[in-house]
Amino acid sequence: APPGSQSRKRKRRAEALGRSAVPRCLPSVRLEIQESVPGFAVARGFLGALFRQKLERIVDNSLLPPAESVARRSAPSGQRPAADQAMRFGADMPGWANRLGLRCSKLPGLLSAEVKSRQPLFDQLIANAYQAGQGIGRHVDLLKFDDGILGVCLGADATLRLRRISPGALPVAAGRECALMDDDLDGQFVDVEVRAGDVYALCGDARYRWTHEISAESLRGGNRRVSLTLRKLLQSSWRGPE
Repeated sequence: APPGSQSRKRKRRAEALGRSAVPRCLPSVRLEIQESVPGFAVARGFLGALFRQKLERIVDNSLLPPAESVARRSAPSGQRPAADQAMRFGADMPGWANRLGLRCSKLPGLLSAEVKSRQPLFDQLIANAYQAGQGIGRHVDLLKFDDGILGVCLGADATLRLRRISPGALPVAAGRECALMDDDLDGQFVDVEVRAGDVYALCGDARYRWTHEISAESLRGGNRRVSLTLRKLLQSSWRGPE
């Protein structure tokens, strides 16, 4: 086959699936508000089983490599191979991701009013696949992204740990988002179970004043977890052609 033909075929299949994958109406879900972490909310079971299956197929066909190719790679314990991550920005955002973000925004209470009113709602998608034994360390999302971040959970279940940042370490400086130490935290933390089909949001304090992480040991109910994150890049961070 010509070079790139398999990739193009996977992309076409994903586009066809994407046109029908995002439901037209909101499912019946339970919104869980974490009062101790202002701005954090989870829409439990937002994605039904059939929708999740379609979405995982879309992600594997258009964003992430086949599972068998990932399995042949090796990486240090607790780290992801780079091929297990994909990003799309701006006009390269797939239509299904834009539709998914819009559907999520229509769920009352998930996102703040300020976030829901902006245009575009999101302009960056990142897909991460975590195999058994892999997690993600404590961090706040990069400050080049605006307030209001959505996390879509597929595959294995996990525990999301949120830790409150000490007042003396605020505001977090650009470049330190992934370098916060124990001394930068005040000792308070909250554990939240995130399951396949859940969608969670980080707004306000939850986005800027709390770190979040998922330990490798917390993955359960499967050997692979896929996370889709929707964010909006700050206008000042866009770089066009020189």
